[in-house]
Amino acid sequence: MFSGEHPYVLDPKKRVKVPSAFRELLRHQGQECACVLANKDGCLRVYPVETFQRKIVDKLNGRSQFATDVKTLRRLIIGGSNLVTLDPQGRMGIEDEKLSQAHLERDVLLVGCGEYFEIWNAADFAAWKSKVEADQTIDLDEIAAETDL
Repeated sequence: MFSGEHPYVLDPKKRVKVPSAFRELLRHQGQECACVLANKDGCLRVYPVETFQRKIVDKLNGRSQFATDVKTLRRLIIGGSNLVTLDPQGRMGIEDEKLSQAHLERDVLLVGCGEYFEIWNAADFAAWKSKVEADQTIDLDEIAAETDL
């Protein structure tokens, strides 16, 4: 399971170090690789290949290939994802388009989210977290109780 918040700095070659515990979860057929896609929350989601296949690709493949909504999702999610392989030092290269979509610059934060992790601009995540914690319309205790946490 991906968990915790891990601050890192993008290196000059646009790579971010991935924590060793995360790298183990990304291991696929002898390589450490992942599927990366932009998220509407302003971050990148990083999935192990098997999880991306099971949670997204297989579900879309189970739907009609002719349905407009399914075609749209395939193009946006599968077409918009990148398969990346970590280098021997455990760094993940991030393409310019993805850097721009997630506003990633120097300071980034890797946030574990269970079956995947997110890569945030550290300042954007701090602002998001402050906003959520201050928002009186969201009852996190109620949501936790409803989900039996």
